[in-house]
Parts: sequence; structure tokens; C-alpha cells
Amino acid sequence: RIILRRGRMRRGARAESEGARPLVNASFDHGSLAGWKATGDAFATWQRPDGSWELTTYADPAGDAVTGTLSQTFTVPADASELRCILRGGSESIRLVHEGEIVRESRGPRTNDADRMVRWKIDDRRGEMLTIEIVDQSKEPWGFLTVRRIELVP
Repeated sequence: RIILRRGRMRRGARAESEGARPLVNASFDHGSLAGWKATGDAFATWQRPDGSWELTTYADPAGDAVTGTLSQTFTVPADASELRCILRGGSESIRLVHEGEIVRESRGPRTNDADRMVRWKIDDRRGEMLTIEIVDQSKEPWGFLTVRRIELVP
């Protein structure tokens, strides 16, 4: 880690530099996956009655049988304390990855009848580059995940 102090770098803290990347299109606005990298065929968006968008890995015509990963790399802002999102549906996962290591992971509630609020503390990751991944590796029943309202919270 590097500390920026009076124009000098010192070992021990994180640098927030010109390489910082914001988390973009975290609400899948207008049904778009812009800003996200997709592998596989598992991703579909739909608009909820309240006008918000969500992403699901239950995609027609194959339903549970589709698989893939949707990811985005971003820099944790200096004022971020939590990353929050809402999960519903099957047993697949959303996770945060730092330098190839999974540092946070949550799975769907395995029901479409109730939402699960995910709240990850990330204040210890400020200034770091993380990758958020929505992962569907299952072709089994309940092998999907629905995600909405990903947000960084101060």
C-alpha cells in the first residue's frame, strides 16, 4: 500500500490516482449492460413495475440452463463504506474479487417470494480496484440469480 503525503509516496496505504474507475451502470439503466463484461449467455434485464431495472440469469429460452459471468472492475471511492444490492431467485452468487481472491460473496435466497438485502462493508477497501462479479455456473433447478440496485453507500 502507498500513502500520498505532501507529494511523496510512502508505503502503507492505498493510492487514489488517475487510474481510478467508477462503478458504472450499476442499476442496469434502460435494460442496458453497458459498462459490464459478459461471458456466456446467462443475462437478461427487465423493468419492474416501479420503473427500476433488474438483471436475471434466468434467460429465455433455456431458463436455468444458461450460464455465464457478468463483471466490472471499479475503484472503491474514498467515501464508500458499503456496497449494497438486492438479490432474489436461485442459488447463484454475486461477489467481490481483489487480485484474483474472492473477498465477499453472497448467494441468492432460493425463492422468488422474498428479496435478500446484501450489505458488504468495504471501507477497508477504499482506493482499491475490485471486480464485482455476478456468477451463474449452474444448469440445475434454481440455478439462477436476480440482482438489482447495486450501489456504493457512504
